[in-house]
Amino acid sequence: MSVSSRRSEVARYQKAVADLQKKIAEESKKEAAKVKNLNSIERSITRSTSESTLRSKQSQVTRLLDEIAKIQDKKAQLARKLADDDSRLGKAKDALFKEEEYERKKVVEAEKRREREQLSHQRSVTSELRTQYTLQR
Repeated sequence: MSVSSRRSEVARYQKAVADLQKKIAEESKKEAAKVKNLNSIERSITRSTSESTLRSKQSQVTRLLDEIAKIQDKKAQLARKLADDDSRLGKAKDALFKEEEYERKKVVEAEKRREREQLSHQRSVTSELRTQYTLQR
């Protein structure tokens, strides 16, 4: 692959990682709001709470606990995907580094080859000039 395609691969994985981190943060906010609501309901239950109100609050607590469990499952799923994409990002960065090194070596070799050719040409011109000079004497 070329350096530009490796760079776009790295950028794609960086974006995927950032998106997953954002989604995890959003799910954490949802979870925090549900936990806050759950705590509020639990604090509102007192000894003087009627039986029907108590049943209602218990069903709210159960529903919130289910929602929190679903959010935690989704966060775990996102975290697994994040770990996979982060691993792929690391591999893509390594591949990019190797490709850039390869390109740098090619440039250095081409420069050395050009310098050798230029030096060879200069030597042949110098030799030709010496030959002409000695012939003119």
